[in-house]
Amino acid sequence: TTSRSPAQPCSYCKLDIDIHHNEPSVLEHKFVANPDRWRGTEISVVISGNWTSYRAKVIAYLRQLAVITPYANLSLNYVAKGDSLDALLDYYAAAQDNGEHAKHQG
Repeated sequence: TTSRSPAQPCSYCKLDIDIHHNEPSVLEHKFVANPDRWRGTEISVVISGNWTSYRAKVIAYLRQLAVITPYANLSLNYVAKGDSLDALLDYYAAAQDNGEHAKHQG
């Protein structure tokens, strides 16, 4: 979801990305009302796979992403079907950093 200006509607786009060819397929693209006059970009990602095997790689990727995008707030919230493998990881934009750049639980 993106809105360049509080006076503009939000653009919502849902993609499916072919990770083998690095090509997106647009599943849905629409403009939605912006009654709260929100401005910015929000990205949500759903990843399917074996969390137990790839957890360390996903966390390492998020850390690298935080380094190259210091202006962004990044969050990972993994909720397992049990309660033993839950994970919460937040990286806050450097400009908003209050001494604790990364918080990691789980």
